[in-house]
Amino acid sequence: MASKPAGAIKKASREVPRHLVMRIARYAETVVGKTDVIEAHNEVARREGRVSLAKFGRSVSQARLAGIRNQIENGVPAYVILVFRVAVGFTGFAARLRTIVDDGTSPPKMSIPTYYDDLEVGDASCWFELDGPLTQTELDGLRLTTNDRPLLEVLKECRTSLLFVQGQMGRGRE
Repeated sequence: MASKPAGAIKKASREVPRHLVMRIARYAETVVGKTDVIEAHNEVARREGRVSLAKFGRSVSQARLAGIRNQIENGVPAYVILVFRVAVGFTGFAARLRTIVDDGTSPPKMSIPTYYDDLEVGDASCWFELDGPLTQTELDGLRLTTNDRPLLEVLKECRTSLLFVQGQMGRGRE
């Protein structure tokens, strides 16, 4: 059986939708107590039709963000998937990514959940503006873009807070 030329393999891999996975704690510790991160973002999304999600800590690779931006500009949906540990593994909540703000500015205040004001973690390194509420999603079938390993396998072995994955999202997402 003839193998495919290297260029054909690369082209096919670019056509697979790519998404961002953020490992989070379901409940954020703030100066005023615990906040359910999913519900706080969904409350804003239901009210405003969009919601902004902050990425704290180290900045994200500009090349990787450019790839996600390009995908969105070409009409291929990208999602932000929030993942946290549950009793028997991991669960994920996803929303379609509208835009990325990483130029030092903040998105409109009305799109930011109020609990961010009570966090003591410094400034966000970037913001992800999401189209609508976060809904529970399947994580099976998502694979890392760097080495094609299954996301669920990698989550069990490392504590990396931001991962880039590829694959189709669960039914009803696209």
